[in-house]
Amino acid sequence: MVYETHVGMAQEEEKVGTFNEFKDKILPRIRDAGYNAIQLMAIAEHPYYASFGYQVSNFFACSSRFGNPNELKALVDKAHGISILVLMDLVDSHAVKNEVEGIARFDGSVHQYFHAGSRGEHPAWDSKCFNYEKPQVLHFLLSNCRYWMDEFNFDGFRFDGVTSMLYTHHDLGKAFTGYADYFDDSVDEAALTYLTLANRLVHQLHDNAITVAEDVSGMPGLAATDANGGTGFDYRYAMGVPDYWIKLVKNTRDEHWSLGSLWYELTNRRNDEKTISYAESHDQALVGDQTLIFRLVGDRIYGHMSVTSEDLAVFRGTSLHKMIRLATLATAGHGYLNFMGNEFGHPEWIDFPREANYLRCHDDIGWTFDDEDARRLGINPQGHRKFLNDFYTGRYPGSFARGVPFQFDQGTGDLRISGTFSSLAGLEEALEKQDNEMIERSVRRINLLRSIQVSIGGIPLLYAGDEYGKLNDYTFLTDPTKVTDSRWVHRSRKRWQAAEDLIHTDTLEWRFFHEMVKLSKLRKQLPQLRNGGMEVVDTGNPHLFGYIRANGGQRLLIINNFSEFDQVIRADRLAAGGLTRDAHEIFTQKTLPIGEDLVFDGYRYMWIDISDQ
Repeated sequence: MVYETHVGMAQEEEKVGTFNEFKDKILPRIRDAGYNAIQLMAIAEHPYYASFGYQVSNFFACSSRFGNPNELKALVDKAHGISILVLMDLVDSHAVKNEVEGIARFDGSVHQYFHAGSRGEHPAWDSKCFNYEKPQVLHFLLSNCRYWMDEFNFDGFRFDGVTSMLYTHHDLGKAFTGYADYFDDSVDEAALTYLTLANRLVHQLHDNAITVAEDVSGMPGLAATDANGGTGFDYRYAMGVPDYWIKLVKNTRDEHWSLGSLWYELTNRRNDEKTISYAESHDQALVGDQTLIFRLVGDRIYGHMSVTSEDLAVFRGTSLHKMIRLATLATAGHGYLNFMGNEFGHPEWIDFPREANYLRCHDDIGWTFDDEDARRLGINPQGHRKFLNDFYTGRYPGSFARGVPFQFDQGTGDLRISGTFSSLAGLEEALEKQDNEMIERSVRRINLLRSIQVSIGGIPLLYAGDEYGKLNDYTFLTDPTKVTDSRWVHRSRKRWQAAEDLIHTDTLEWRFFHEMVKLSKLRKQLPQLRNGGMEVVDTGNPHLFGYIRANGGQRLLIINNFSEFDQVIRADRLAAGGLTRDAHEIFTQKTLPIGEDLVFDGYRYMWIDISDQ
């Protein structure tokens, strides 16, 4: 019984958890729930926290985010003291491309540890691929296995990305339909040799060590002993089971589920290889798809999970959630895995804590507002989601957005949106039409939202390329490894020509970049923006969004015009918002006299210093 978990994200508080907190608060809960093993993600140091530990930079250091090495050792000792085995999520399948804190250019070349040329680049993970043909690489990775066992007393490993290691095509756009697919020219025999050596080493170091392969291909012999001609893993994950549950829940009403097909999928395994089954893991709860409970219950989870709320859909969904886990556990061949939070139906993806705000990031966009909140505001939640989907995919009349649908559900009509910030904000359409007025409106619209991002609170996060107005890149449609994932439309490589245009004052890139620089400087300079508090102001105009940022006696009134047309805020509303005498406007450096209405041009914003008023 394996409990898959992440030390930094296992705490209830909105912060990065520590080894000590996990040891004291989480381990007893895992023991009481009946698990006898934990699988720890993100142990090795990684520069990007949101990679969840799968982009390793230092293979011989535990992540300093969670504490020091002695505290990790204490966690492992505590687990052993309560009869829990500790498995480490080992990422020997690839390495982060970062050159400053990683090993991507350790000796000045790009191929010391990795393949040269395109084979050294993982096309889906944007990372470096090890060259297992080099003896030095084998020594490095085998030493890494031994280090974690000798130094921290780990009981074994879950080897990540085994399928990507085994085949030169990395399982991208490949379907395994017969035994010939397992043993063709695409097999990386050097990687297979490394995995065999790693298993042999681990079991020589510790007779009772456990190794688990994360392989989706189903290559025969992975979980057979090397004495019997296998690779030597103790277990392999039954990765088809969670994929089947997702497919079933998404596409088939539960009263039409075929029990014969379900039984086949849950028990489809080789008799001579041990497997660990699971209904969902971090792949569903952190990345990729939705959690099962969210697919079963949807946004009702936000307003109808109370025992005082009678909702047939929630009752049916939670009942199915229990049955899915029971069926998976009951039919599991040799082990069962649960990812933290899934045991009680964590509502959505478990997210990493941050006091941050962003306009776009690397992921898609979903509309997860609460239905009851929408109804209280007089908004039909289903109708509003349809409007948002239609608007941001450009299907709504008059829409300026160029979003691309992601994960469209034909049954419910739900979908998520891919696309860059600038394309969603209208710049792409305006440039295509070569309409100067549309271009100007889109530029003002983009800069308005950036002003809000910088001033409203939290830590502003800027997605790469947004500093110069990056547009959608549709070349992914011609790449068979990417064409099924529309998120690649905004995950394109950096366009360095656009970065070079930042020095030319007559370019849009220059306007975007220098507005961002100006806003960032103001955020550093203004004491009002150093406090996390924010108070919304009633402007009396539905197009004008106002709020106050305050720090001690320093106060800043910020008003934003969300309309493309001129809008007015009356003097009495300004006074109610804190403008009780002449005030200074930050951007224009003008004095705003008391007692006068203020006119805002389309998409204009003002930062008004009302300190000591």
